[in-house]
Amino acid sequence: MRTLKLSLVLLIVLSVFTSGLMGQSNDGWRAAIQTIEKLTKEKPEINYYEEKVQPYTLPDALTTVDGKKITKSSQWGKMRRPEILELFRGNVYGRIPETPYQQSFKFVDLDKNAMGGLATLKEVDITIAAEGKSLVIHLVLFTPNKAQVPVPTFLLINNRGLANMDPTRVTKSDFWPAELAIARGYGMAVFNNADVDLDNFDDFKNGIHGLLDKSLRAGDSWGTIAAWAWSASRCMDYLETYKDVAKDKVAVVGHSRGGKTALWASAEDTRFFMAISSCSGNVGSSIARRHYGETIRKTNAGFPHRFCTNFKKFNDNERYR
Repeated sequence: MRTLKLSLVLLIVLSVFTSGLMGQSNDGWRAAIQTIEKLTKEKPEINYYEEKVQPYTLPDALTTVDGKKITKSSQWGKMRRPEILELFRGNVYGRIPETPYQQSFKFVDLDKNAMGGLATLKEVDITIAAEGKSLVIHLVLFTPNKAQVPVPTFLLINNRGLANMDPTRVTKSDFWPAELAIARGYGMAVFNNADVDLDNFDDFKNGIHGLLDKSLRAGDSWGTIAAWAWSASRCMDYLETYKDVAKDKVAVVGHSRGGKTALWASAEDTRFFMAISSCSGNVGSSIARRHYGETIRKTNAGFPHRFCTNFKKFNDNERYR
Protein backbone atom coordinates (compact mmCIF):
# COMPACT_ATOMS: atom_id res chain seq x y z
CA MET A 1 0.00 0.00 0.00
CA ARG A 2 2.82 2.41 0.83
CA THR A 3 4.42 1.71 -2.54
CA LEU A 4 1.10 2.37 -4.29
CA LYS A 5 0.64 5.70 -2.50
CA LEU A 6 4.19 6.77 -3.37
CA SER A 7 3.65 5.83 -7.00
CA LEU A 8 0.48 7.90 -7.16
CA VAL A 9 2.24 10.91 -5.63
CA LEU A 10 5.15 10.64 -8.08
CA LEU A 11 2.71 10.32 -10.98
CA ILE A 12 0.93 13.52 -9.94
CA VAL A 13 4.23 15.39 -9.53
CA LEU A 14 5.49 14.23 -12.91
CA SER A 15 2.25 15.23 -14.62
CA VAL A 16 2.53 18.74 -13.18
CA PHE A 17 6.16 19.32 -14.07
CA THR A 18 5.93 17.85 -17.57
CA SER A 19 2.66 19.51 -18.58
CA GLY A 20 4.54 22.13 -20.59
CA LEU A 21 6.40 19.49 -22.57
CA MET A 22 3.57 17.08 -23.24
CA GLY A 23 0.43 17.04 -25.34
CA GLN A 24 -2.75 15.06 -24.74
CA SER A 25 -4.23 12.67 -27.28
CA ASN A 26 -7.04 10.13 -27.24
CA ASP A 27 -4.66 7.36 -26.19
CA GLY A 28 -2.96 9.26 -23.37
CA TRP A 29 -0.08 11.68 -22.92
CA ARG A 30 2.63 12.05 -25.52
CA ALA A 31 5.62 14.31 -25.92
CA ALA A 32 4.74 17.53 -27.72
CA ILE A 33 5.70 17.37 -31.41
CA GLN A 34 7.64 20.63 -31.09
CA THR A 35 9.83 19.05 -28.42
CA ILE A 36 10.34 15.90 -30.49
CA GLU A 37 11.36 17.85 -33.58
CA LYS A 38 13.72 20.08 -31.61
CA LEU A 39 15.48 17.13 -29.96
CA THR A 40 15.68 15.20 -33.22
CA LYS A 41 17.30 18.15 -34.96
CA GLU A 42 19.87 18.48 -32.16
CA LYS A 43 20.58 14.73 -31.92
CA PRO A 44 19.51 13.03 -35.16
CA GLU A 45 21.19 9.75 -34.16
CA ILE A 46 18.70 9.28 -31.31
CA ASN A 47 15.06 8.24 -31.69
CA TYR A 48 12.51 10.49 -29.99
CA TYR A 49 9.44 9.21 -31.86
CA GLU A 50 7.22 6.74 -29.96
CA GLU A 51 5.91 5.26 -33.21
CA LYS A 52 9.47 4.23 -34.17
CA VAL A 53 9.97 2.13 -31.04
CA GLN A 54 10.28 -1.50 -32.14
CA PRO A 55 8.49 -4.33 -30.30
CA TYR A 56 10.39 -5.49 -27.25
CA THR A 57 10.06 -8.05 -24.48
CA LEU A 58 11.04 -7.40 -20.89
CA PRO A 59 12.38 -10.21 -18.70
CA ASP A 60 9.97 -11.26 -15.97
CA ALA A 61 11.15 -9.72 -12.69
CA LEU A 62 9.42 -12.54 -10.80
CA THR A 63 11.12 -15.40 -12.64
CA THR A 64 14.61 -16.54 -11.64
CA VAL A 65 17.43 -17.10 -14.12
CA ASP A 66 16.77 -20.85 -14.01
CA GLY A 67 13.03 -20.38 -14.62
CA LYS A 68 11.55 -20.62 -11.13
CA LYS A 69 8.48 -18.46 -10.44
CA ILE A 70 8.52 -16.18 -7.42
CA THR A 71 5.17 -16.35 -5.62
CA LYS A 72 6.08 -15.34 -2.05
CA SER A 73 7.88 -12.36 -0.55
CA SER A 74 10.29 -14.72 1.20
CA GLN A 75 11.28 -16.18 -2.17
CA TRP A 76 11.93 -12.70 -3.51
CA GLY A 77 14.32 -11.87 -0.68
CA LYS A 78 16.16 -15.17 -0.78
CA MET A 79 16.22 -15.94 -4.49
CA ARG A 80 15.34 -13.24 -6.99
CA ARG A 81 16.49 -10.03 -5.31
CA PRO A 82 20.10 -11.28 -4.82
CA GLU A 83 20.08 -12.52 -8.40
CA ILE A 84 19.07 -9.11 -9.81
CA LEU A 85 21.62 -7.31 -7.65
CA GLU A 86 24.35 -9.57 -8.98
CA LEU A 87 23.26 -8.88 -12.56
CA PHE A 88 23.60 -5.14 -11.95
CA ARG A 89 26.91 -5.51 -10.10
CA GLY A 90 28.41 -7.67 -12.80
CA ASN A 91 27.08 -5.81 -15.82
CA VAL A 92 26.14 -2.20 -15.03
CA TYR A 93 27.40 -0.42 -11.92
CA GLY A 94 30.18 -2.73 -10.85
CA ARG A 95 31.26 -4.43 -7.67
CA ILE A 96 32.59 -2.70 -4.54
CA PRO A 97 36.15 -3.82 -3.72
CA GLU A 98 36.75 -5.75 -0.50
CA THR A 99 39.66 -3.54 0.58
CA PRO A 100 39.57 -2.98 4.38
CA TYR A 101 39.15 0.63 5.44
CA GLN A 102 38.68 2.65 8.61
CA GLN A 103 35.86 5.13 9.10
CA SER A 104 35.60 7.93 11.65
CA PHE A 105 33.30 10.87 12.37
CA LYS A 106 34.40 14.35 13.44
CA PHE A 107 32.13 17.27 14.40
CA VAL A 108 33.10 20.39 12.51
CA ASP A 109 30.31 22.75 13.52
CA LEU A 110 27.20 22.82 15.69
CA ASP A 111 24.66 25.65 15.59
CA LYS A 112 21.48 25.18 17.60
CA ASN A 113 20.04 28.45 16.28
CA ALA A 114 20.40 27.95 12.55
CA MET A 115 17.78 29.32 10.17
CA GLY A 116 16.83 32.02 12.67
CA GLY A 117 16.37 29.52 15.48
CA LEU A 118 14.19 27.10 13.50
CA ALA A 119 16.84 24.41 13.08
CA THR A 120 19.98 22.83 14.47
CA LEU A 121 22.92 22.58 12.10
CA LYS A 122 25.51 19.84 12.38
CA GLU A 123 28.49 19.57 10.08
CA VAL A 124 30.34 16.28 10.23
CA ASP A 125 33.48 15.09 8.48
CA ILE A 126 33.35 11.40 7.60
CA THR A 127 36.92 10.21 7.05
CA ILE A 128 37.64 7.05 5.06
CA ALA A 129 41.21 5.79 5.47
CA ALA A 130 43.15 2.86 4.04
CA GLU A 131 46.88 2.12 3.99
CA GLY A 132 47.98 5.60 4.97
CA LYS A 133 45.68 7.44 2.55
CA SER A 134 42.34 9.10 3.32
CA LEU A 135 39.52 11.22 1.98
CA VAL A 136 36.75 13.16 3.71
CA ILE A 137 33.02 13.25 2.99
CA HIS A 138 31.57 16.53 4.30
CA LEU A 139 28.06 15.92 5.62
CA VAL A 140 25.72 18.85 6.32
CA LEU A 141 22.62 18.17 8.41
CA PHE A 142 19.73 20.36 9.55
CA THR A 143 17.08 19.10 11.96
CA PRO A 144 14.00 21.10 13.05
CA ASN A 145 13.92 22.57 16.56
CA LYS A 146 10.11 22.61 16.74
CA ALA A 147 9.39 18.98 15.87
CA GLN A 148 9.19 15.85 17.94
CA VAL A 149 12.43 13.95 17.46
CA PRO A 150 13.62 11.68 15.98
CA VAL A 151 12.53 13.07 12.59
CA PRO A 152 12.32 11.50 9.12
CA THR A 153 15.24 12.82 7.09
CA PHE A 154 16.15 13.35 3.44
CA LEU A 155 19.75 12.71 2.32
CA LEU A 156 20.58 14.49 -0.95
CA ILE A 157 23.38 13.33 -3.22
CA ASN A 158 24.55 16.75 -4.40
CA ASN A 159 25.92 16.67 -7.94
CA ARG A 160 25.61 20.41 -8.64
CA GLY A 161 28.40 22.05 -6.68
CA LEU A 162 28.94 23.42 -3.19
CA ALA A 163 26.79 26.54 -3.68
CA ASN A 164 23.72 24.30 -3.63
CA MET A 165 24.45 23.04 -0.09
CA ASP A 166 25.55 26.22 1.69
CA PRO A 167 25.36 25.49 5.45
CA THR A 168 25.27 29.21 6.28
CA ARG A 169 22.09 29.60 4.17
CA VAL A 170 23.42 32.85 2.77
CA THR A 171 23.02 31.11 -0.58
CA LYS A 172 19.76 29.18 -0.94
CA SER A 173 19.16 26.78 -3.80
CA ASP A 174 15.96 25.13 -4.98
CA PHE A 175 18.11 22.07 -5.59
CA TRP A 176 18.26 21.60 -1.81
CA PRO A 177 15.23 23.42 -0.31
CA ALA A 178 16.29 22.90 3.30
CA GLU A 179 14.05 25.61 4.76
CA LEU A 180 10.90 24.13 3.24
CA ALA A 181 11.59 20.70 4.72
CA ILE A 182 12.50 22.09 8.13
CA ALA A 183 9.22 24.04 8.20
CA ARG A 184 7.39 20.74 7.68
CA GLY A 185 9.26 18.89 10.40
CA TYR A 186 11.79 16.94 8.33
CA GLY A 187 15.55 16.68 8.62
CA MET A 188 17.68 17.67 5.62
CA ALA A 189 21.11 16.15 5.02
CA VAL A 190 23.41 16.54 2.04
CA PHE A 191 26.88 15.59 0.84
CA ASN A 192 28.84 16.56 -2.25
CA ASN A 193 29.49 13.63 -4.58
CA ALA A 194 32.80 15.17 -5.70
CA ASP A 195 34.18 14.55 -2.19
CA VAL A 196 34.25 10.88 -3.13
CA ASP A 197 34.83 10.87 -6.87
CA LEU A 198 34.86 13.57 -9.53
CA ASP A 199 32.46 13.15 -12.42
CA ASN A 200 35.09 12.68 -15.10
CA PHE A 201 37.18 9.89 -16.54
CA ASP A 202 40.59 9.80 -14.84
CA ASP A 203 41.22 6.09 -15.40
CA PHE A 204 39.99 5.50 -11.83
CA LYS A 205 43.18 6.83 -10.28
CA ASN A 206 41.76 9.50 -7.96
CA GLY A 207 39.10 9.75 -5.27
CA ILE A 208 37.80 6.63 -3.60
CA HIS A 209 39.08 4.47 -6.47
CA GLY A 210 42.62 5.58 -5.78
CA LEU A 211 42.04 4.72 -2.13
CA LEU A 212 40.33 1.33 -2.31
CA ASP A 213 41.18 -0.15 -5.73
CA LYS A 214 44.17 -2.29 -4.81
CA SER A 215 44.11 -4.83 -7.64
CA LEU A 216 43.95 -4.57 -11.42
CA ARG A 217 40.53 -3.42 -12.56
CA ALA A 218 38.27 -6.12 -13.95
CA GLY A 219 35.19 -5.96 -16.13
CA ASP A 220 32.96 -5.75 -13.07
CA SER A 221 35.04 -3.26 -11.05
CA TRP A 222 32.90 -0.46 -9.65
CA GLY A 223 32.33 2.76 -11.53
CA THR A 224 31.65 6.26 -10.25
CA ILE A 225 27.90 5.82 -9.67
CA ALA A 226 28.58 2.80 -7.47
CA ALA A 227 31.17 4.89 -5.59
CA TRP A 228 28.67 7.70 -5.01
CA ALA A 229 26.06 5.17 -3.84
CA TRP A 230 28.60 3.65 -1.47
CA SER A 231 29.32 7.10 -0.02
CA ALA A 232 25.60 7.66 0.60
CA SER A 233 25.75 4.56 2.78
CA ARG A 234 28.72 6.00 4.67
CA CYS A 235 26.57 9.06 5.41
CA MET A 236 23.84 6.68 6.54
CA ASP A 237 26.35 5.15 8.95
CA TYR A 238 26.55 8.50 10.71
CA LEU A 239 22.82 9.31 10.52
CA GLU A 240 22.12 6.06 12.35
CA THR A 241 24.13 7.33 15.31
CA TYR A 242 22.39 10.72 15.66
CA LYS A 243 19.48 10.64 18.11
CA ASP A 244 17.46 13.37 16.36
CA VAL A 245 17.26 11.40 13.10
CA ALA A 246 14.76 8.57 12.70
CA LYS A 247 17.21 6.01 11.36
CA ASP A 248 14.41 3.83 9.97
CA LYS A 249 13.00 6.74 7.94
CA VAL A 250 15.89 8.11 5.91
CA ALA A 251 15.21 8.75 2.21
CA VAL A 252 18.06 9.01 -0.28
CA VAL A 253 17.48 11.66 -2.96
CA GLY A 254 19.15 12.38 -6.30
CA HIS A 255 18.61 14.11 -9.63
CA SER A 256 19.80 12.93 -13.07
CA ARG A 257 23.06 11.02 -12.47
CA GLY A 258 22.28 11.52 -8.79
CA GLY A 259 18.91 9.90 -9.47
CA LYS A 260 20.65 6.83 -10.84
CA THR A 261 22.83 6.85 -7.75
CA ALA A 262 19.86 7.11 -5.38
CA LEU A 263 18.25 4.07 -7.00
CA TRP A 264 21.41 1.99 -6.76
CA ALA A 265 22.15 3.17 -3.20
CA SER A 266 18.74 2.08 -1.98
CA ALA A 267 18.99 -1.23 -3.84
CA GLU A 268 22.36 -2.04 -2.28
CA ASP A 269 21.56 -0.66 1.18
CA THR A 270 18.16 -1.61 2.60
CA ARG A 271 18.62 0.77 5.53
CA PHE A 272 17.26 3.51 3.27
CA PHE A 273 13.53 3.76 3.83
CA MET A 274 12.88 5.23 0.41
CA ALA A 275 14.59 6.42 -2.77
CA ILE A 276 13.50 9.62 -4.51
CA SER A 277 14.97 9.53 -7.99
CA SER A 278 14.40 12.58 -10.21
CA CYS A 279 14.98 12.35 -13.98
CA SER A 280 17.32 9.37 -13.67
CA GLY A 281 16.95 8.62 -17.39
CA ASN A 282 18.86 5.93 -19.23
CA VAL A 283 20.44 3.33 -16.93
CA GLY A 284 18.13 4.73 -14.27
CA SER A 285 14.38 4.19 -14.21
CA SER A 286 13.82 4.28 -17.98
CA ILE A 287 13.58 1.11 -20.08
CA ALA A 288 16.66 0.74 -22.27
CA ARG A 289 15.06 -1.90 -24.49
CA ARG A 290 12.58 0.63 -25.87
CA HIS A 291 15.27 2.29 -28.03
CA TYR A 292 13.78 5.65 -27.16
CA GLY A 293 15.89 8.61 -26.12
CA GLU A 294 19.47 8.22 -24.96
CA THR A 295 20.95 4.82 -25.76
CA ILE A 296 23.42 2.70 -23.83
CA ARG A 297 26.09 3.37 -26.45
CA LYS A 298 25.53 7.13 -26.08
CA THR A 299 25.70 6.87 -22.30
CA ASN A 300 28.88 4.80 -22.32
CA ALA A 301 30.54 7.11 -24.85
CA GLY A 302 29.80 10.23 -22.84
CA PHE A 303 30.31 8.86 -19.34
CA PRO A 304 32.48 5.70 -19.43
CA HIS A 305 33.60 6.23 -15.84
CA ARG A 306 30.12 5.95 -14.36
CA PHE A 307 29.72 2.24 -15.07
CA CYS A 308 31.75 -0.94 -15.09
CA THR A 309 33.59 -1.95 -18.26
CA ASN A 310 31.25 -4.92 -18.79
CA PHE A 311 28.43 -2.48 -19.50
CA LYS A 312 29.95 -1.72 -22.90
CA LYS A 313 28.89 -5.14 -24.19
CA PHE A 314 25.34 -3.77 -24.25
CA ASN A 315 26.23 -1.03 -26.78
CA ASP A 316 23.70 -1.45 -29.62
CA ASN A 317 22.75 -4.66 -27.86
CA GLU A 318 20.09 -3.67 -25.34
CA ARG A 319 18.26 -6.95 -25.79
CA TYR A 320 21.25 -8.99 -24.68
CA ARG A 321 20.51 -11.43 -21.84
